[in-house]
Amino acid sequence: MKRGLVYLLVIALSLGSVSPSAAVSKGLEGFSADEVRGELGEPDVSQQAGSGALWTYRFETCALMVAFHTTAGQFRVFQVLAGARHRGETPLSAQQCLAVGREQHAGHKATDPIGDRLR
Repeated sequence: MKRGLVYLLVIALSLGSVSPSAAVSKGLEGFSADEVRGELGEPDVSQQAGSGALWTYRFETCALMVAFHTTAGQFRVFQVLAGARHRGETPLSAQQCLAVGREQHAGHKATDPIGDRLR
């Protein structure tokens, strides 16, 4: 069931986008896909495999990977990992990266009044 998503996480770890020491965040666990979009906006990269999905957000100082699995017919977050944006950088914790993402998303919404009118 979650095998496809596990493969995606293994691939991401092997590419170096997520540090093995990155902390797991409970800040988004259980959120639906729509709730995550509300918090962080659209992901930069989105992949779906089987009953799971993996979204990647690239923020100024970190990358956040949000892993979903299907519960009651809709995607729900079950794990969040943070990594450095560039190889060799020290990654922020998942909580720190999530805070950066929320701040960046809130700032983008506040400074994009024309974009909001076009939606």
